Amino acid sequence: MTKIQNQTEAAPVIQIQVVAVPSIDPATQKMKYTTTFTPPEVTVTATDTILSYELVSPTPAGVQFKSLKVKGKVPEQISHPTISQSGKLMVVTDSNTVKEVLNLTIRFKDSDALEFDVDPEVANDPGHSYLDSAPIAMVMLEPEQGNDPGH
Repeated sequence: MTKIQNQTEAAPVIQIQVVAVPSIDPATQKMKYTTTFTPPEVTVTATDTILSYELVSPTPAGVQFKSLKVKGKVPEQISHPTISQSGKLMVVTDSNTVKEVLNLTIRFKDSDALEFDVDPEVANDPGHSYLDSAPIAMVMLEPEQGNDPGH
């Protein structure tokens, strides 16, 4: 007996490291955060891509992800976020079915209850997929002449 194995591809994952460093704004004397993303630009080319945002050092321990808002022609391309219990990891899925640039607003909070927003972008580029160039399937609804078992 031959064993049949289904080959499935794992969903692509783009890992984004986030650093949020506090400083005092000289003009207002209030705390502000400078936030950087690595990679600085994200372009999604495959469907159902997982975007994993992780807060990394030298980000202070008290900084966490709080929420995510998405703006664009089709903002539902990005799923609702899953934020880890520690608040250091946020994961979303990008269906990437429409070519557009999505504007994200990521809200953070720190241990002093200070909240701040950062507005990175995600470029969706589904490109030219196999389905776009595949021929249209034809289905014969009537039996061939002389091959109708009912006659």
